Amino acid sequence: MKSKDNSKYKTVISSAAAGLVVAAVFILIFAAVMYFAELDEIYSVIFATVSVACGCFTAAYIAAKSNKSKGFLIGAVTGGIVFVAVLLISLAADKGAIGINTLFHFIIFMLSGIVGGIIGVNKSQSTKYIK
Repeated sequence: MKSKDNSKYKTVISSAAAGLVVAAVFILIFAAVMYFAELDEIYSVIFATVSVACGCFTAAYIAAKSNKSKGFLIGAVTGGIVFVAVLLISLAADKGAIGINTLFHFIIFMLSGIVGGIIGVNKSQSTKYIK
């Protein structure tokens, strides 16, 4: 029973890492869009938030689909792990303080993780309606 629990933790951690990779890919795409469309820096915060939210959604979807149960909880945990990782990276890179914007990001990332977890659990059951 213990190895089954460890595999769930490993799945959540590896899914969170995959979510960070997805977020990095989205950030690169949005950076290219901003560069070629010559957009203002104001949009970079929005694009970064959307990118990490997509990464949280993807991470929670993968983890919940793999675990096949507790999508809400798996999504919340995965979203929290991605949030902490992004927070640590941002504090190391910017040496800024934690503020009200951090709370906003926490809520966005947790909600996207929860939604991804719920959808991941429900998509794991393949149902054929047409015979």
